[in-house]
Amino acid sequence: MMYSIFGRPLTVNPLIPEPVDVVLTVACMLAVLLTIVGVVSWLRHTGQIDTAASLLWLALIIFIPVVGPLGWFCLAAVANRTGGANKT
Repeated sequence: MMYSIFGRPLTVNPLIPEPVDVVLTVACMLAVLLTIVGVVSWLRHTGQIDTAASLLWLALIIFIPVVGPLGWFCLAAVANRTGGANKT
Protein backbone atom coordinates (compact mmCIF):
# COMPACT_ATOMS: atom_id res chain seq x y z
CA MET A 1 0.00 0.00 0.00
CA MET A 2 1.25 3.47 -0.90
CA TYR A 3 1.25 6.26 1.63
CA SER A 4 1.28 10.02 1.21
CA ILE A 5 3.86 12.25 2.83
CA PHE A 6 1.46 12.66 5.76
CA GLY A 7 1.34 8.93 6.49
CA ARG A 8 -2.22 8.41 5.26
CA PRO A 9 -2.96 5.77 2.62
CA LEU A 10 -3.52 7.02 -0.92
CA THR A 11 -7.04 6.42 -2.14
CA VAL A 12 -6.76 8.22 -5.50
CA ASN A 13 -5.43 6.47 -8.58
CA PRO A 14 -2.45 8.54 -9.74
CA LEU A 15 -2.95 7.38 -13.35
CA ILE A 16 -6.41 8.99 -13.70
CA PRO A 17 -6.15 12.74 -14.35
CA GLU A 18 -8.04 15.25 -12.28
CA PRO A 19 -11.14 16.76 -13.96
CA VAL A 20 -9.53 20.21 -14.08
CA ASP A 21 -6.61 18.74 -16.06
CA VAL A 22 -9.00 17.26 -18.60
CA VAL A 23 -10.89 20.55 -18.98
CA LEU A 24 -7.69 22.58 -19.41
CA THR A 25 -6.30 20.09 -21.93
CA VAL A 26 -9.48 20.24 -24.01
CA ALA A 27 -9.52 24.06 -23.83
CA CYS A 28 -5.89 24.26 -24.99
CA MET A 29 -6.53 21.82 -27.82
CA LEU A 30 -9.55 23.85 -28.97
CA ALA A 31 -7.52 27.08 -28.85
CA VAL A 32 -4.75 25.52 -30.95
CA LEU A 33 -7.27 24.09 -33.42
CA LEU A 34 -9.03 27.46 -33.71
CA THR A 35 -5.68 29.16 -34.36
CA ILE A 36 -4.74 26.63 -37.06
CA VAL A 37 -8.12 26.99 -38.78
CA GLY A 38 -7.79 30.78 -38.52
CA VAL A 39 -4.36 30.74 -40.17
CA VAL A 40 -5.63 28.48 -42.96
CA SER A 41 -8.60 30.80 -43.51
CA TRP A 42 -6.25 33.79 -43.53
CA LEU A 43 -4.08 32.08 -46.15
CA ARG A 44 -7.12 31.54 -48.36
CA HIS A 45 -8.18 35.20 -48.13
CA THR A 46 -4.81 37.04 -48.30
CA GLY A 47 -5.37 38.16 -51.88
CA GLN A 48 -8.61 39.93 -50.97
CA ILE A 49 -7.14 42.45 -48.52
CA ASP A 50 -4.11 44.74 -48.58
CA THR A 51 -0.74 43.61 -47.23
CA ALA A 52 -0.62 45.70 -44.06
CA ALA A 53 -4.08 44.65 -42.90
CA SER A 54 -3.35 41.07 -43.84
CA LEU A 55 -0.18 40.95 -41.73
CA LEU A 56 -1.98 42.66 -38.84
CA TRP A 57 -4.70 40.02 -38.95
CA LEU A 58 -2.10 37.24 -39.05
CA ALA A 59 -0.42 38.69 -35.95
CA LEU A 60 -3.78 38.94 -34.17
CA ILE A 61 -4.69 35.36 -35.08
CA ILE A 62 -1.38 33.98 -33.83
CA PHE A 63 -0.66 36.13 -30.77
CA ILE A 64 -4.19 36.44 -29.36
CA PRO A 65 -5.21 32.77 -29.49
CA VAL A 66 -9.01 32.75 -29.18
CA VAL A 67 -10.04 36.38 -29.75
CA GLY A 68 -7.92 36.82 -32.90
CA PRO A 69 -9.37 33.90 -34.89
CA LEU A 70 -12.92 34.65 -33.72
CA GLY A 71 -12.53 38.27 -34.82
CA TRP A 72 -11.19 37.14 -38.17
CA PHE A 73 -14.10 34.75 -38.68
CA CYS A 74 -16.67 37.39 -37.69
CA LEU A 75 -15.18 39.98 -40.01
CA ALA A 76 -14.94 37.45 -42.86
CA ALA A 77 -18.59 36.52 -42.34
CA VAL A 78 -19.63 40.17 -42.50
CA ALA A 79 -17.54 40.70 -45.65
CA ASN A 80 -19.06 37.60 -47.28
CA ARG A 81 -22.59 38.68 -46.34
CA THR A 82 -22.13 42.15 -47.81
CA GLY A 83 -20.42 40.75 -50.90
CA GLY A 84 -17.33 42.91 -50.50
CA ALA A 85 -13.76 42.16 -49.61
CA ASN A 86 -12.47 42.61 -46.08
CA LYS A 87 -10.97 46.12 -46.36
CA THR A 88 -9.72 46.74 -42.84
